[in-house]
Amino acid sequence: MDFRPRRGMASRPRSFSRSCFAPRAQSPSTLAAAVGQATWLLAGIALVATAARAQAPAAKPAVTMDLAIERGAPITASKEWYELLTGLGVERLRIHSADGGEQPKIDNVGPAQSPTYQVQGLIKSNNTLLLPNGKFTVRDRAAIKQWIEKLGAGGVRGLSGKKNPFGLEPDALRSVMADLRKPIDFSTTGLSIEDLVKRVGEGRAYPLAIDAEAAKTAAATKIDDQMQGVAIGAGLAAAVRPAGFVLQPRQTARGVEYRIGKPDSGEFWPIGKIPRERNADLAPKLFEMEDIEITDTPAAEALAAIVERIAIPCLLDYNAMAAEGVEPAKAKVTLPAKRLAYGTALQRALFQARLKWELRVDDAHKPFLWITTLRAAQ
Repeated sequence: MDFRPRRGMASRPRSFSRSCFAPRAQSPSTLAAAVGQATWLLAGIALVATAARAQAPAAKPAVTMDLAIERGAPITASKEWYELLTGLGVERLRIHSADGGEQPKIDNVGPAQSPTYQVQGLIKSNNTLLLPNGKFTVRDRAAIKQWIEKLGAGGVRGLSGKKNPFGLEPDALRSVMADLRKPIDFSTTGLSIEDLVKRVGEGRAYPLAIDAEAAKTAAATKIDDQMQGVAIGAGLAAAVRPAGFVLQPRQTARGVEYRIGKPDSGEFWPIGKIPRERNADLAPKLFEMEDIEITDTPAAEALAAIVERIAIPCLLDYNAMAAEGVEPAKAKVTLPAKRLAYGTALQRALFQARLKWELRVDDAHKPFLWITTLRAAQ
């Protein structure tokens, strides 16, 4: 492969690293002991119940309620709703006279990693309870229990049937995205997945851990690609993929955490995304012209040479290559001497090895090359 200067061009470095191109085989809460002598609501007297918090270390998201009761409701309404809702685990319940301006709503007043949902509802004069996305009577215990469970599991969107990505509340998702867009600030070539996870896990907003059943493989699997500078989300997702693992942020009883292991759902963190911008705007070096000649050279070497010139991170789709028997270190490529844009030369060389490049952006919207097979790219 020849990048020698032609017609007065200045010479450039010709030492290239191949390490990243080696082929890869592939009980509900109980009422507080002393509630005191409860005075059931009559004409504007407020009733407040405080439930004791469970002492288990993995508490579910807390649900509190503030219910306004309309004039004309049955005299037994407050007592009936109090007993029903505290029996379902509502931790703090306040029932008071309506002033005419109350509307059902939900606010998350807790931190993203440990939500506390404050629900405002309305008890109508016919003793019907109105909650966001719910209308109930005191006979609807099972349905109310399901409503509370949906709120705890998926937040407000969970009640509407719209699932949040990874089951996270919007604030938690924004926090995760900000955390995972930070760059990997060290060399990854030759590290094991276990080592990478340990180092990346330092300083994260949430715990990052490898499943116990995946630990042995993670310790033995080495990383070939150089991911320094790539956002943690995309880089980590790419690094663990050849071992059959995925990166999954998730909401647990302990709060948000990052999981590395075999996929346990259809959602996992992506290896970047296709940008909306033109390639030329994101990576202008791909369109710089150079006199290039490649003769009977392994595709991995040609790729490494061009990647060094354009100075863009390069990640390989080892899974697709293994599935199709494509080995960049063995497939030879040739390009006759010609003045070409780097992107064009790379496209033509990779095509001979049944490969193709895509320009993607990571979680920080920084570009990187994704090298995959022609079939996988379709």
